[in-house]
Amino acid sequence: MMFSLLVHGVLLQPTLDHLLDRALFEPDGSFDAPTVARELRRLCAAEEPVACLLLSPPVDAAAAEAWCATGDPDACALVAWLAREEPPLVARARQRAACATGGGQACVLAAVFGAVTPAEGARIAEAACREGHPLGCLLRARLEPDRTIRRAQLTALCEEGDRRGCRRALALATGAEAARLRGLACSLGEAAACRGTSAATGAQGRPAPPRR
Repeated sequence: MMFSLLVHGVLLQPTLDHLLDRALFEPDGSFDAPTVARELRRLCAAEEPVACLLLSPPVDAAAAEAWCATGDPDACALVAWLAREEPPLVARARQRAACATGGGQACVLAAVFGAVTPAEGARIAEAACREGHPLGCLLRARLEPDRTIRRAQLTALCEEGDRRGCRRALALATGAEAARLRGLACSLGEAAACRGTSAATGAQGRPAPPRR
């Protein structure tokens, strides 16, 4: 029952997405065992069932591998997640195999835990991005050393409707481009961007929208 909840429910991806997003990008991009454990405990306390399950092993790793072999992306993500506890060479092999089979989130996890160098992590993240996984695109941008390319990648994500992309693109933008991205971010529900847009509107002599 535990395994079916993990790989079949809609809860695995949002929970791991949230964990990865916070640990990778807020506040300083650190991602280590204490960060993972702390975030899982916080999510479990907030009644995220999958976080509680991940804190309560054992999970049937062999069953997860067998299910991943059928191409199930959630099962492959679980395999990549569980491989963190393996010796490094074994972990990397399992994570890369899970990425090759399941794509998406398994590739994000392989890029975070299985990459030896930032360049390798960026290549794996690129695979996740091509699969349409926003965190893969965000991680690819984070690992991109060229600021101009990184800004373009984040801007593209923002224009596709990703709030996280908008937030990070804004940090690299100036002038009219920053104003445009702020408007996009506000339209996607970024409260801080809306406050910035309101302040800019008021400064130009136009009435700002009422605060809510």
